[in-house]
Amino acid sequence: MMPTSTLRWSLALVVTLAMAFAVRADDDSVKVRRARVAAEPRAAAKAAEAKAARAVEAKAARVAEAKAARVAEAKAAEAAAGKAAKAAKTAEAKAAKATDAKTADAKAAKTTNAKTATVTDATTAKATGAADARAAKAAENKAAREATQKAREERRQESVDKRQEFQAKRIQHGINKGYLTTDEIAKLDAQQKQIATMEEQFQGDGKLSKDETRDLRQELDTASHCIWAEKHDTDGNQMPVYRLGKNIYAKDTLTAQLADENLSRTDARALLTDFRRTAELKRTMATADLSDAERAKLQAEYDALLNKYFEVRN
Repeated sequence: MMPTSTLRWSLALVVTLAMAFAVRADDDSVKVRRARVAAEPRAAAKAAEAKAARAVEAKAARVAEAKAARVAEAKAAEAAAGKAAKAAKTAEAKAAKATDAKTADAKAAKTTNAKTATVTDATTAKATGAADARAAKAAENKAAREATQKAREERRQESVDKRQEFQAKRIQHGINKGYLTTDEIAKLDAQQKQIATMEEQFQGDGKLSKDETRDLRQELDTASHCIWAEKHDTDGNQMPVYRLGKNIYAKDTLTAQLADENLSRTDARALLTDFRRTAELKRTMATADLSDAERAKLQAEYDALLNKYFEVRN
């Protein structure tokens, strides 16, 4: 067994410890209570701050909503005013258009009436003017036809007169050179007089027709051949014959120029220029390296010069 003193000491220690723990527990309780009491105002303050913050936020939201509502109302009012103004403007434009349409209808009616009167007058004037224009046109066409016909007749007369004049010069040239005998001169003069008489008869109506001119040209062709034959026969002095080749003879115009002692310097220079050009063309075509186009061009010029002064005779 434990001694009594020891037991007592143990019990006393237990009691002491228990009391210490009790006091400490009481202290802890007091501290907790005190902490709670101290924390309660802070919690209340935080709650009040949170509540105040929520109130401020709620108020701000209400202000924003009110502002947005006012803006929306203002926009709606502005849109309504714009629609109203547009509708008023449209109505005004329609009214103006209707007024303009009425005015235009009135003007159109007035113009139509005026046009109707004008067209009536114009139709009458046009009919009269058309008749006058047709008459004037007919007269103009007639005058043009007459002028054309007269010009043709003058050209026919001129061609016949020129050939007669040239043949007379050829005969006189034969007389001057002694190529024609007295009988040949008489024969050729008679032939020329016959042609002149025929021309005078054809001109009984004051003009030469196409058929009459053709007949005169045939007679002049015959006379031309006779002049050439008589000047180149063996009767009298024989006229020299200029030949370019077989059956190619100088034309009477060329032989007459060559035999004319009074040939002008200008005519002589023209003949010389043409003959030099003819020789140059012949030499170029024989020696130069020419394209087909170039050769054709030079050949055409050469042929034209030959045909100007020479002719083929059988």
